[in-house]
Formats: sequence, structure tokens, C-alpha cells
Amino acid sequence: MWQLDENNNLKYFRLTINEAGLENLLCLFSARQSEDNLPNFSKIGINRIFTLYQIHSDIIRYVNQEFPYEHQLTGDGLFTNQINTFIGVKVADCLPIYFFSPIKKIVGIVHSGWRGTLKEIGSKMVKTLLENFNLLPSQLYYAFGPAIAVCCYEIKKDVLQLFENFCNEKKIVGVINHRNGKYYLDLKRVNQILLERLGVKQVGNLDLCSCCQKELFYSARRERDTGRNIALIGYRK
Repeated sequence: MWQLDENNNLKYFRLTINEAGLENLLCLFSARQSEDNLPNFSKIGINRIFTLYQIHSDIIRYVNQEFPYEHQLTGDGLFTNQINTFIGVKVADCLPIYFFSPIKKIVGIVHSGWRGTLKEIGSKMVKTLLENFNLLPSQLYYAFGPAIAVCCYEIKKDVLQLFENFCNEKKIVGVINHRNGKYYLDLKRVNQILLERLGVKQVGNLDLCSCCQKELFYSARRERDTGRNIALIGYRK
């Protein structure tokens, strides 16, 4: 389950799972702690953090010992098997999806807005981790951070058409809500259906709307020009 913690002037949600192999896993989602505040996470022992210059793509990068620490690469997904190495994405309504395995100490994270969802970046991350680390789908878990929810996520006709075509092709139903002459997208539900079909298990959902929760999260839909929330994952020793 997700719980809200405050520690050394940091405020963040932390995912806790009582299962062997996950004792040293940290999944965090900042509460109005922007990317400018990344150095503050050193106060809780998180010193080595990698992020990307995000472009709403399906590009996934492997963080190994040769990964450039100072030069920021483009992409929207990261994975690593390095201990004490934290990987993160920046979001302000888009969906962060955390991936991890209790069998092998590997972690992954993706930034999945509507563009990334149509490109199936979450599914691509699952396939990447299964192939690279010889895992079965049942050995890989995922969790959702907060994102803009169907209550607030109005989409216009161009995006609606893209999702109608996508959902018809993938045989996905019940993810577009029509009310008061407008259309609303359930971003989490689309991703959940796609990931469930791959056989991976959801073990956490921070079920809060980033647009509704003004006191907790930045929201591009609500504020337009705003900061970015930080989603981080990694294993500590």
C-alpha cells in the first residue's frame, strides 16, 4: 500500500509491500517536490539518481555502470539491476508505472501519458525485463503512481479518434467515458488491461487524481505552467 511520509523536509508517498525480496525496495512519489529538488532526496539516503529528457516516446534505456551520469539522454523509460541506483521519471498528470521483481533485484519505470500509452511503453518495458533477466511474467510486479483520472481527463476529438482506433484493434472496452457532451479517458485502466494481458501482477495503485489533489501534486491540466512530480524506484543495500 502507499503511505504518505514526511522526512527531513521531504514529503512523499512510499509503497510498502510485505514480501520476501522486496525489503530493500523503495518506490517513491514526491508530493510537490519538483525536479529542482532532486538533491534533497540525499537526506533519505538516495544519492545516485538517473532521469531522462522525456519526449513522450517508447524509448527505454538501461542504466548500467557505463550509463552517462551527467549527460541526460532522451527517452521515457529506464531500468537497472544496479543496487543503490535510483531511476525516475517526471510527471504532471501522466502516469508513472513502477516495475520490480522479488526474485531478482531489478527495477524499471516508465512515463506513460496518452502518447506513451498508445505506443504501449508499459508493455514494452515488461517484455524488455522478461527477456533481459530471464523472468517469468508471474515474477514481475508493477504499481501505478497517481495520474490524471477519468474524472478530469477530458480528451478532444483527435485524441478520441486515436484511442477509439487503438481500443478497437486491441479489443479494449470501458476506458472512454462520455458525459455532458464531452469525452474522458481512463488512462490507468488502459494500461492495466494491457499489462494484465502479459501476466504481470499489480501490487499497488496510488489511486489519487493529480488534477484534483492540488495540495499534493503538480498538474499540467490544472495549472498549465507548473513543476513536475518525481517518481523514483531503486534497491538499497
